[in-house]
Amino acid sequence: MGVWKESEGPVFGWTTCLNYEIGPAPLGFDHFRRLLDEMERGGMRMVVVMMASEGAFDPLHHGLAWPVSREPLRRLVDPTAVNADPRTEFFGRFLDAAHAKGIEVFIEMKFLGLDGVEEAYPGIGFTVDAEGRRSTRAPDGAEETERRRAASLPICCDSEPAVRFFMDKMLDVLGRYPALDGMVLEHPSYPRGSCRCASTLRRLLADTGKTPETAAPEELVRWKAMRIRDTLIEIRRQARRIIPGLQLGFYTGFSPEDGDIRGFQEGRGHSIEAVREAGWDFLMPYCEGRHRDREDLELERVVEYLSPMPVLVHAVIRRESPRGYPLPPKDPAYVAGLVASCAALARREPRFRGMCFFNEVRVPPDNRQAAYDGIAAFRGGTPG
Repeated sequence: MGVWKESEGPVFGWTTCLNYEIGPAPLGFDHFRRLLDEMERGGMRMVVVMMASEGAFDPLHHGLAWPVSREPLRRLVDPTAVNADPRTEFFGRFLDAAHAKGIEVFIEMKFLGLDGVEEAYPGIGFTVDAEGRRSTRAPDGAEETERRRAASLPICCDSEPAVRFFMDKMLDVLGRYPALDGMVLEHPSYPRGSCRCASTLRRLLADTGKTPETAAPEELVRWKAMRIRDTLIEIRRQARRIIPGLQLGFYTGFSPEDGDIRGFQEGRGHSIEAVREAGWDFLMPYCEGRHRDREDLELERVVEYLSPMPVLVHAVIRRESPRGYPLPPKDPAYVAGLVASCAALARREPRFRGMCFFNEVRVPPDNRQAAYDGIAAFRGGTPG
């Protein structure tokens, strides 16, 4: 499957972005050309590129970062993104340059909304709690723009306009860049408990004859898992209609503070049994530094829960967290320990396919070097 050849062991790479948290200066082809040279020297063989910035976490950038062709998407383009302007678009050149170095390129797409999506897709539904509040909200003291952007995020997979919006943006970008090697998807998910939006209530009633209040907890778990599974199946079908050989990965797998991995997964609609049935190529568990000295143990528990699916770890190694998404700070010692523990896991677990380090434009030089040093140690060499 693509970059993964068992004889060569796990694959390492960066998750980077076209416009998310890049700072005030625009990000163009020169940055990515230098990144590819650095990756080649450091033994990395894949890169995941975020194709949009959800401005709830980045006040400077918000919107899609490629020249869209579908009319409803036009109002959702980030005007600050260099790649979004047809006159300065460079992502196609980046694809060619990466392939010339033997580096595969995946894009990251999110089943999330953007500010303006309600006007572009009238009637779109958002996941809400029992009080009717959207499941993503800005921090206290946030300005109106930030509050609006946070509230636009949690689109619901039970809403037909929400699914149409996601399919439009996915098919638009895949159609523009047919040389892509793969796509990774973050969300869809339900808030823990269940969604109470009108679309979810209608679908639940039609499928089970129940409401969230009258359905037994195990019924809700099964139903949400079925809805996520069916959404993933349709996304897979549509994506491979455009690029038949596209490799597909799904972000899931997380050990919460209470350690109840299964409960957390099933609360979101991500029961492993249903996710397996969706037929994707690999899963991407989150590793964000929440467990400090138990990080390796908790990650191993997540990998076991996701069995027998192949896993590619999403490893957050930036020092500072974005606004509204607090995580413990990371230093070179953390990065070195994480890479070493994952390398040890890879030696005894053939399903462990590698790691992508997030997010490249915000990783400080010492953490960055620690990642390359760890890769070199695993390969038995020295960093480039």
